[in-house]
Amino acid sequence: MRKLLSLFLIILLLFTTTAGCKSVDESTDNDMPPEHLNRPQYTSFPDLSSIVPNIDNIVLAGDLIYFSSSEETENNSLFLTNKIYRINADGTNLVKLPNYADIFELPPDAQSGGCELISVCIDNDGNLWVAEIASFYVYDLPSDIDINTATQNQLEQYRRLLSRQSSVRKLDSTGVELQTIDLSEETNANDFFVVESLCLSSKGDVYVATNMSVDVFDAMGNKLFKLANQGFAKDMMRLSDGNVAVPGRQGSNVMLRVIDADVKAWGETITISGNAYRIFLGNDEFPLVFIDGDQMYGIDAKTNEAVSIFNFLDAGIIPGVIENVVFIPDGRIMLTNRAGRSSGDTYTHKTELHVLDIAPKPVIPGQEIIELTLAVRFNNNELRRAVAQYNAQSSTHKINIVEYHRFEKNDAFFSRGSVDKLAMEIITGNAPDIIDVSFVPYSQWVSRGVFVDLYPLIDADPELRRSDFLESVLNAVEIKGGLYQIFPSFGISTMVSRPSIVGENMGWTVEEMISLIEANPGADWPMGAISSSSMELSAFTRQTMENYVDWVSGTAHFDRGDFVKILEYFGRYPLEWSLIDFDDPKWHKLSHELFDEGKKLMSSSYFYSFMDFELNRDICGGDFVFKGYPTVRGVGNHVTLEASFAITSGCKDVQAAWEFIRIFLTEKSQRERENAGVHFFPINKVVFNEEMARAVTDADIAFTQQDADQVIAMLSTVTYSSVQSLLLEEIIYESAFEYFSGRITAQDAARIIQSRASIFMSEQAG
Repeated sequence: MRKLLSLFLIILLLFTTTAGCKSVDESTDNDMPPEHLNRPQYTSFPDLSSIVPNIDNIVLAGDLIYFSSSEETENNSLFLTNKIYRINADGTNLVKLPNYADIFELPPDAQSGGCELISVCIDNDGNLWVAEIASFYVYDLPSDIDINTATQNQLEQYRRLLSRQSSVRKLDSTGVELQTIDLSEETNANDFFVVESLCLSSKGDVYVATNMSVDVFDAMGNKLFKLANQGFAKDMMRLSDGNVAVPGRQGSNVMLRVIDADVKAWGETITISGNAYRIFLGNDEFPLVFIDGDQMYGIDAKTNEAVSIFNFLDAGIIPGVIENVVFIPDGRIMLTNRAGRSSGDTYTHKTELHVLDIAPKPVIPGQEIIELTLAVRFNNNELRRAVAQYNAQSSTHKINIVEYHRFEKNDAFFSRGSVDKLAMEIITGNAPDIIDVSFVPYSQWVSRGVFVDLYPLIDADPELRRSDFLESVLNAVEIKGGLYQIFPSFGISTMVSRPSIVGENMGWTVEEMISLIEANPGADWPMGAISSSSMELSAFTRQTMENYVDWVSGTAHFDRGDFVKILEYFGRYPLEWSLIDFDDPKWHKLSHELFDEGKKLMSSSYFYSFMDFELNRDICGGDFVFKGYPTVRGVGNHVTLEASFAITSGCKDVQAAWEFIRIFLTEKSQRERENAGVHFFPINKVVFNEEMARAVTDADIAFTQQDADQVIAMLSTVTYSSVQSLLLEEIIYESAFEYFSGRITAQDAARIIQSRASIFMSEQAG
């Protein structure tokens, strides 16, 4: 064990990295003082969605909030118009500006289009300045397509721009036009002229960014100067010193190019490190803010460093595209989130308005929030939804997601850095509370007592029972009768073949598989396309490792004859993978044609949904059997997991961690999987049976009752082979490569692997 700890310490030193830059000058991780809680809370504000279809261009003028809305015209949904609304900052007295109207006239030939209000600014006198673009289109539709019944894709395919115009206007607080900026000089000089954004300096000068330049006018509309636009200038902003800046990118960093009005030229450049895709104005404490992942960061006015202001998931918000951010002086923040939503085959966007109180709250002694860490390799929207739901509902706990892929290196063992980092945290007593174990050596860590048994938590749950889940699948992942991980969905990894080749029954041994290959010397690709000996061995042993290691007893069994046969078989493959010659006719043959010609005997396959049956019929050219990977016991049909959760034995609050995990397991959540874009089998038995029955009756899915019976039979045989130790894999492949290179025999390679693996396994056990 001492040797392993030393190895982990060395690895940790090699893999130490800074987890992303968050500041202007250098990386920092500033937290709120421990006596304060920085957790956003919703504040009272009316739901405007039933009145206002869209909300954009939010600006604050004293105690008033102005915003615009793009809406369909009353007579034709293909035409859009704009409205401007005003509401008190406390959410009362919503008013539509009665005198605002689009300035552009509808061309007589136009079939769609309308006005887009792209910027709204408030001057020192409370007047509104607006920048508008009008675009109108016609459709060159074929004679057999009617515009009234055409699909959205057809309309986009045959749409042609008829005309485009831009304007910049000054309005009073009711929408009456007071002034128009003359843009004819720019329009006449550029056939592709379009206004990108609008901004006012503290002196009241009007800055108009176009696709070619930034034109500056005084408040009366007189041209002051013009600067060539060096890039996209959609989001001009007025800084706290009154100057106007244009955002852009320089490599991976966002930069603000300040316009120096005194010398009428570009001034200093402010560079902001990090993954900010858009900059917003903040408040006195944080003059600039940006979004990075699920966090909002602010550039501290005193230190010029990026500080985490809040986490969106803590407020139950899954950030899509944050398009408006306005800091209200009373401590609230108003923002819009353009979030995508899946429903079956339909994907739509909805703009959500959120009003949050982000002021740090004093922590009352005895009522501190307990923070639980969820360790994942990569984050995804399903996880974020569950964390957002949990954090929004709990007043006592919150989940923080930590992504461990940031500790990885680009080598053959791609997840080694993340596993090494987690291992060191476990050894030093700093383990996360919950781990997605789909990328870690799960069986090895269970044998070391890293995780708690989840069966007692299920048995004590007021709603869930063991019988709610597919028992055979849960049984497959048990270790000594305990359940140390649970998962919302699963797939099956197996080998398929024609019954005429391998028989009707599932299951076989390594010797039987090798005998089949040797009896068919004309099968150039017995398992499918060939890469290299090492790559093929890697893919195969990951599916059959359970034949040769036992993490519970800490023993290895690579000295058996069947492992030598595996080495000898893959030793026939090329030592190095070569580029594919696509002129070779064999690359143009379909899988079932290779089966027909006897070139292929079996195929690795994955089943994630009932639709995969038709795919495997195509692969095999008709009926197929779930033969499974060769195994010394049972049938080699393996459960595969996209995500699976385990609670660590050092978890700060095991029951709270379970309350989070169970979100994924309820019937409601399981039914929402498909709409959320998760295409795996559900673990919930009722939902699984519902989906299977629906597949049998769905005319679009070639899935029969006989197929359903085959699925049930396969599920009764499944086993589980978790991600194994990457260090153990290195032991195997180092000696195997020596054999593949011709320097030792297969028997010698197996003996060396057995010796080294036995020492490694005993260290793990002791």
